Amino acid sequence: MKTPTLLTKRGHKEQHMQPRANDRRSTHRFRAEFGTLVSDKSGINNEVGAILDLSLVGCQVRVPVLVYPALVMELYINAPNLDRAIFVEKAVVQWVKGDTFGLHFLVLEKAELIRLGRVLAELEQERVSIATDR
Repeated sequence: MKTPTLLTKRGHKEQHMQPRANDRRSTHRFRAEFGTLVSDKSGINNEVGAILDLSLVGCQVRVPVLVYPALVMELYINAPNLDRAIFVEKAVVQWVKGDTFGLHFLVLEKAELIRLGRVLAELEQERVSIATDR
């Protein structure tokens, strides 16, 4: 599995995550059913929905809100076993199909990226446990 390209701006406390143009699925996606809150940065369109799959660089969400590709949003990921939601400061809509759309994470603080990595590690552990139980 390839690691995503992470670019850190000097003097900033966030990770800027840029996918390689020819490497769109460079990280493994995990099926998930987490609650989420998305906002279109204006604060007017805050909507609750569900995350359907999740990776280190993006996710698929189902939210009853009108979005379009290239729209920049904020995202809160409500994963179990966390004391507070993971906050993604900027995520861009990649594709839309009805009330489901794909988000690519652009900006998230380093601490949030670490927390997201832990959630993904737990999902991987669950996947391995289920696979070995069969």
